[in-house]
Amino acid sequence: MFRQLRGARSPAEFAAAVRRAAREIGERVSCDARYVHRVEAGEIRCPNYAYERVFLHMFPGRTLTDLGFAPRSSVRGRGTRAAGTTGPRPAPGTRRTPRLRTAGRTSRMRHQTSTTRTTRTTTRRATCCVAHS
Repeated sequence: MFRQLRGARSPAEFAAAVRRAAREIGERVSCDARYVHRVEAGEIRCPNYAYERVFLHMFPGRTLTDLGFAPRSSVRGRGTRAAGTTGPRPAPGTRRTPRLRTAGRTSRMRHQTSTTRTTRTTTRRATCCVAHS
């Protein structure tokens, strides 16, 4: 379908038209001939939101499915959310990022470490410039 929409224009000419339409509505997209080929080949099943706004501006009265794209919910693997929900939340009191491990542990650490060798024990000390609590 997308191939039919560009008509006799080359992929580069169509990409230039997409960039012009984006400027008209204040969007920033970096469309090129490669992007047009990827859409036509089916590699891009659903455009990101900026391209979506540009394509709907270029072809008023059409939907993304009219333009040959798959519905976003089927591509992204998520169903549509009910109004007011934001998805699963972590349990109260849990942290999203792990804390920096304390000195003396020998397991893997997230930050750069230096090793000080003393008699028969290894102490690891964090050398990170960010203070963690």
